[in-house]
Amino acid sequence: MADTVQRVRTFLTLVFLCSLALSQQPVAATIAEGQQHFQRGNYEAAAVAYTAAYSAAPTPELAYWVGVCAIQLYKIKDAENWLQIAIAAPQAKGAWFQAYAKCLLDNGKPLAAREALTRALTIGPRTDPNYGVWFYNRGLCSLEAAEYSPAIADFEACVAHSPKHAQAWYSLGLARTDVSDSKGALTALQMATALEPSNIEALFLLGRTQLGEGAVEAAIVTMRQVLGKVSGHVGALWNLSRALQRLGRKEEAKAEFTRFKALAALNERIEYTETAVKINQNNAALRIELVKLLLEAGRARDAMTHLDTLRRTAPGSTVFFQMSKALRLLGAREEADRAEEAARQLLQQGR
Repeated sequence: MADTVQRVRTFLTLVFLCSLALSQQPVAATIAEGQQHFQRGNYEAAAVAYTAAYSAAPTPELAYWVGVCAIQLYKIKDAENWLQIAIAAPQAKGAWFQAYAKCLLDNGKPLAAREALTRALTIGPRTDPNYGVWFYNRGLCSLEAAEYSPAIADFEACVAHSPKHAQAWYSLGLARTDVSDSKGALTALQMATALEPSNIEALFLLGRTQLGEGAVEAAIVTMRQVLGKVSGHVGALWNLSRALQRLGRKEEAKAEFTRFKALAALNERIEYTETAVKINQNNAALRIELVKLLLEAGRARDAMTHLDTLRRTAPGSTVFFQMSKALRLLGAREEADRAEEAARQLLQQGR
């Protein structure tokens, strides 16, 4: 009798294991499909596949991948919800906290994002290829919160780990400028512009710092580089005329100042539109007009502030196309490509 019972139990166990294998086979295929779509940059299809796999057999890792797809598609709220599921698991990885922190930062929660990144850096591993980037992102959180000392420490840690991280060198220069460390800023900005010459903001800040440090000839060269890329860059024209005046090159200074005054009308339009936006904060069209004016003046960082607001409140193809332009001025090519792809997808949807 006992032998019969044991045989029945063995049979039932085998049936269960076979049915489990059969049930998981399509899930594995769906995950593989999601991975293929993700590697090809087809994030919408990847999200569909990962979500289907999660519905069939939920795991924290699948929640992470759905969240990452949502980040790529700029569906930040959805991403945050999915990633909360992932990081709640005991086996949560550093990369999961990093992705979650990105959502929090994009949603205007820099201090919470910094906590998540601290968790990522604690878990590691240090061998993760993006470990240095986690320092960079935590530095951005501190910079967003106007806490410059921890920001500088994290940017320095990032470039020590990843010396070719151009955006980290730029952010380090920016943070050092904010604490009046012009010599330190100069070194960081020289590295940033050497690694990423298309970062107009870094180039302009370098020229301004060179002028402040008395390297007038170098500042003139740098400001002309800025104007070669953005002819209507008001700040570059103003500083170029100042530099030329300082060297006694009065005719050249006068010519550049004349160009600067011609662009004064653009500044007036910016000031007028900024005032209008403050009064009508929910007017997306007005804010888009301000973004276009700011980009025309070479003020990409200011434009990004308004674009982040629009991305959260009135996402559409126009917003992401403008975001792509601003990111290119800031030298963030991968982010710019991602924004442009999001714009194209929204355009296909008639949005």
